[in-house]
Amino acid sequence: MKAHRKIVSIIMIAALVFSLVNLPGTKTLANNQQSLESVLSDLTPEQKENYKQLQSVEQEGLFLSRDIDLKSEEQVKVIIQLDHHPEKIAVMESELKGQRISSKKAKSDVEEDQQQFKDNIASMFKGKSSNQYTLGKSYKNAMNGIAVELPANKIKEVLNFDVVRAIWSDVEVKIDPPIKEEKLDKEQIEPYMMESIPYLQIDKLHTEGYTGEGIKVGVLDTGIDYNHPDLEGVYAGGYDMVDDDNDPMETTYQDWIDSEQPEYNGSNSYYTEHGTHVAGTIAGEGDNSSEHRIKGVAPEVDLYGYRVLGPYGSGTSENVIAGIDRAIAEGMDVINLSLGAMVNDPLFPTSVAVNNAVLSGVTAVVSAGNAGNQDFTLGSPGTASLALTVGASDVPVDIATFDGAYGSETVDLQLMAKHFDDDLSSLVDTNLPIVDVGFGRASDYNDSPSVEGKIALISRGEIPFVDKITTTKEQGAEAILLYNNVDEGHIPSYLAEGVDYIPTFSLTKDDGEALKGILETDETFTFSNLDAITTEGDRLAEFSSRGPSKVNYDIKPEIVAPGVNIQSTVPSYINDQENGTYTFAYQRLSGTSMASPHIAGIAALLLQSNDQYEPEDVRSLLMNTADPLNGDYSVYEVGAGRVDPYEAVHSDLNFQVIDETTNLENGNEVEIEEITGGMSFGLKYVDKKDLKLKKELEITNAGDQDKVLKGNVEFTNQSLDPEENKVNFSIKNNVKIKSG
Repeated sequence: MKAHRKIVSIIMIAALVFSLVNLPGTKTLANNQQSLESVLSDLTPEQKENYKQLQSVEQEGLFLSRDIDLKSEEQVKVIIQLDHHPEKIAVMESELKGQRISSKKAKSDVEEDQQQFKDNIASMFKGKSSNQYTLGKSYKNAMNGIAVELPANKIKEVLNFDVVRAIWSDVEVKIDPPIKEEKLDKEQIEPYMMESIPYLQIDKLHTEGYTGEGIKVGVLDTGIDYNHPDLEGVYAGGYDMVDDDNDPMETTYQDWIDSEQPEYNGSNSYYTEHGTHVAGTIAGEGDNSSEHRIKGVAPEVDLYGYRVLGPYGSGTSENVIAGIDRAIAEGMDVINLSLGAMVNDPLFPTSVAVNNAVLSGVTAVVSAGNAGNQDFTLGSPGTASLALTVGASDVPVDIATFDGAYGSETVDLQLMAKHFDDDLSSLVDTNLPIVDVGFGRASDYNDSPSVEGKIALISRGEIPFVDKITTTKEQGAEAILLYNNVDEGHIPSYLAEGVDYIPTFSLTKDDGEALKGILETDETFTFSNLDAITTEGDRLAEFSSRGPSKVNYDIKPEIVAPGVNIQSTVPSYINDQENGTYTFAYQRLSGTSMASPHIAGIAALLLQSNDQYEPEDVRSLLMNTADPLNGDYSVYEVGAGRVDPYEAVHSDLNFQVIDETTNLENGNEVEIEEITGGMSFGLKYVDKKDLKLKKELEITNAGDQDKVLKGNVEFTNQSLDPEENKVNFSIKNNVKIKSG
């Protein structure tokens, strides 16, 4: 595609530490895609950064958990990284060094490495009757490596094999448990999945024909219930890394019964739903006969499921890397990983595997994690330099409200929960008696009058909201008035629809206590004036993990998307364990796991809109067209802001920083060219002398009109004071760029 370009210089002079500046509000258009087998002298900065990481791994050998005793005979599981790089990465490396290697030779090198390792370890254990080793999964695309279980006191001996580059611990990887409603912010109450779609203008993109058709999306998760009516039409295949077969079904309720294991491990059940929920957000077709059916972001993609996490939503690095490896081999265009380990390390094996997937042409979208509002809470593989890492925000929504009257007392009601089939309008002008049942515990009903056909008045506290509601439903109540126990207004929680719910409304502490004080047996409560309030939306979720990534201080997450109480598909057994029907096979969950599939689906729309886009184009498009949130956040919390898919698809400008970065070749530091879509001055320490840095910004206009741009640098309230820290910028004010 022909386009005009212009170079703009940006100069920074600093006397103290400066961390980062980012130019907001830009648009971008991708460059044409290049074959990895073609001349790669124009490597992207992400490719060079990954090469730098791969070289840095060569300098060291062991990356093991602290609890491993290298003198012990205890069996441990490790990931062995072998000498040569995967085929496509090896081609890039040779080009970077000014050499040439064929794909055939690179592939052969990997196969020879793996055979040599197998021969070496077999020879090492030959004749030993105990403490043998077990070979696990092997990798040829995401990395060149093999998973092995062996005695800890043999690890150093294995490291001495000529073919071994590094050894990593095989650590636990898991889903983040859905966030409990009690922990949601006051303004983050009820974002419906179907409301995030129009809010992001994705429905407009669907109308214009952008539905993800022809794009292959892989979900690396707990599996997928591919029998769900909203998913069966888009499901195209996959693989189960846990059971090593071609059936990536979720761990089912029947599996739990057959296992005779505890139903819960912490807050996670043995049977799973996470992957199906993620899949519905990406690709739900809305084909179920149920009125609650879900249409996802990209309902015409080819959907693949890679089950890398088993019972309780837990798994290992071995299986996650194997899933990435297989997704590369099977030609996925996009992969979604709503999972992670509690390790903030851009050089962790799963992070390196994600980087190599991106270098192989796969757009890798990863959730940031649900570890909360502190710095560095990001987990791997969300730390991967090339990953598109996603935080969670909310969207504005309407919440049903009622006026209520009991004798002379009037109260304001706000919906908290209801059954899928409850019609709230039927409550208008309904008159029902009220019974006070304390905290709504099972024992409270032993000392209270019957609530059958009545309203239960319940105080917040002691037990979870869900338990209060389900217990009260079992007692035959028609509705619940649940009043707060702190002075903060209405209870800041929304449980949405559920098969075990009845209409439940929150009251303020004052209103609830006032009602309790005047209850009489012959009085009734009247519902009136059904209405709604609208929440503000576009706020960062309190639970969303923050960056930066350690070691390289990358901006993480790059983007945020809706992830608070997102409604999507779940397996049939979640809400109907007896019959397994799909009428109510939906649930609202919160987490960055719910935000990430929004971005994965949007990535599919972008790739459909332009088949020349590469992964780095998708990332820069989404970052440079993102919108600011309602709140004061740093780039390490929200990256570029909340995704704006409509603007990204229709963008015609490209902003690229022409930069240099340090690379390692044979242990020596060298400076190489870096071209990137974001501007970072890194972490600089200045002692007495001023530091002067210069960046060049290349702006490409592929549109049909000339553009005049005005340069400006703005600091957020999260930045250090530039005047106090003697930080100055110089940038050309007006730049004219001719149309393409």
